[in-house]
Amino acid sequence: MSTADYQREWRARHGARTGKVGRPVTQPCGTTAAYRRHLRHNEPPCQPCKDAWAEQARDRYTRRQR
Repeated sequence: MSTADYQREWRARHGARTGKVGRPVTQPCGTTAAYRRHLRHNEPPCQPCKDAWAEQARDRYTRRQR
């Protein structure tokens, strides 16, 4: 096995996107990832993204209170 083959297999085992060309697919609006994307692009977040972010914040808060 060549070094390149070994590296490819190691990366695949550890979650790398091997064999896929281009950027990964972006998450749709209404998710926390999309909320962060809005902020990264200096855009105001849409309402579904705000709702998803608020829900996650509530979950984090309740987990901290236990």
